[in-house]
Amino acid sequence: VDGFPSPELQLSLHFPTGGRLKIQGEVFDLAEVDAIWLRRAVVGQRAVLALEPEHRAATREEANRTFSGMLDTFPGFLLDPPERWRGASKPRQLALAPQVGLVTAPTRITSDPEEARAFIAENPGGVVAKMLHDVRVQQGAAEATVYTNRIRAEDGEALDGLVWCPMQLQALVEREVELRVIAVGRRVWAGALKVEEGQVDWRRTGARDLRRWQPWTLPAEVEAAVLALQARLGLNYGAYDFIVRP
Repeated sequence: VDGFPSPELQLSLHFPTGGRLKIQGEVFDLAEVDAIWLRRAVVGQRAVLALEPEHRAATREEANRTFSGMLDTFPGFLLDPPERWRGASKPRQLALAPQVGLVTAPTRITSDPEEARAFIAENPGGVVAKMLHDVRVQQGAAEATVYTNRIRAEDGEALDGLVWCPMQLQALVEREVELRVIAVGRRVWAGALKVEEGQVDWRRTGARDLRRWQPWTLPAEVEAAVLALQARLGLNYGAYDFIVRP
């Protein structure tokens, strides 16, 4: 939906009921849609680049309200309703995880450079920097993802920029295997990726590593904790990252 609104993606809401979605000329009657899966629903992010800068904010807001209106009036099943995945923020996940029996790395979310430097000093084994949401920066026609990165000694001065943009810092955890855990309803699946030397974020080489992923069986207590977390968050779908230490 980052391409809405545009000539390729158009949405019409009919009241009191109904509507239609047109994707590259193909029309879908919303009355015939039984379910919608929302995945990274960032409305208008790419589409508004075709507009003059002074019109982008207003256009994106109108697109957001139109798309949200469709979801608010949709009578079928939503996986998951926007208010639920907005409520499943990273800070809330970090607060709930130990309550259901999951262990998390020491974490600091801050916009204070002094707090950040203190946290780095408290964790001499290393610290990584993460964003709180899936950040994608438009660079001309290309889109760049902001990955998890290890903080280096030469990054010290750059920490002053935190006063303009908060960031999540976590203690670096020694890893042998990375796990991606998917929970849908009451079912849980896990995939495992052997960590390569120097690798901090497996997403950097995602396509290259597709064949390296292997099925993984979670311990029963971890699977139960994932489902408990999912229930506390009120979600039907969730994707979680775990680390297996050496």
